Amino acid sequence: MKRVCLILFGALAVFPACDKPLDENQEDGFNGKSIVVYFSNPLPGVDAVAGASITIKDGQKYGSVQYMAEVIKEETESDIHRIMVEENHYPTVYRELADFANAEKADNARPKLTSNLTNLDDYDVIFLGTPIWWYTLPMPVFSFLDQYDLSGKKVIPFTAHEGSGLGGAPATIKAEEPHAAVESNGFSARGTQTSSQDDAIKSWLKDLGF
Repeated sequence: MKRVCLILFGALAVFPACDKPLDENQEDGFNGKSIVVYFSNPLPGVDAVAGASITIKDGQKYGSVQYMAEVIKEETESDIHRIMVEENHYPTVYRELADFANAEKADNARPKLTSNLTNLDDYDVIFLGTPIWWYTLPMPVFSFLDQYDLSGKKVIPFTAHEGSGLGGAPATIKAEEPHAAVESNGFSARGTQTSSQDDAIKSWLKDLGF
């Protein structure tokens, strides 16, 4: 798996693999700066395969994962970063999106990301949000995990789904990032219900120590 470490020295410098083994004593003591990283591809309606939807609250439109990301950001006072691909990379019709996403999965594709996280070293905790497509993470999330080395960081998954729950996200992330401390107690909600999950999200965060 190709990895880079990103370090900011006024200008961006990119270095090859900096593999930082997880300090076992760090497992229960992640009290540093946190960031919410999420992928959201909202379309009108909802589909059991694509797991993408638009949620509306207080007159504002959000992608289902985007909404949860904003709640987590506010509750934990985290920074936030959206995983993005090129505009029009995905179809805007559900069935076409589902077929396209399934083909990407079959090809083990890694879509090019158009959003860059240049200060990853600033964070000890990463909340990683994603819809579940075809019972796993969308391929842009795999692109993110390939591009960034999360060794030594606490990674906390949360997902939007239409029946797949966490979709094996903790185990999948751990396989991609073996030197990260991946939280098994992730949060998941149906895409159609995210706007009513504020209290559940806050309770989950409290259980995690936030």
